[in-house]
Amino acid sequence: MRNEKRRQVVPEGSHPPEPADGFEKNLKRLEDIVTAMESGQTRLDETIALYEEGLKLVNFCQSKLTEVQHKVEILDKNHKPKAFEPEKNQ
Repeated sequence: MRNEKRRQVVPEGSHPPEPADGFEKNLKRLEDIVTAMESGQTRLDETIALYEEGLKLVNFCQSKLTEVQHKVEILDKNHKPKAFEPEKNQ
């Protein structure tokens, strides 16, 4: 059995980001989870907890991206730019 020091994934006294924390913060947390899981330095129970948290964050981020995509599509439909016509010098 290896005696490696395992890094703590979530500092004591802190909580993982909540969906209300915003897209960028949740995406960063998701990246941290992937890094931790890929490192192989987490115990099995930590890995399962991280996986579960990661699934929630993926669902949140995907939902937010879909919401923004729909919003952009609506804006594009409603606000088509007019063709540019240079002013005529008289």
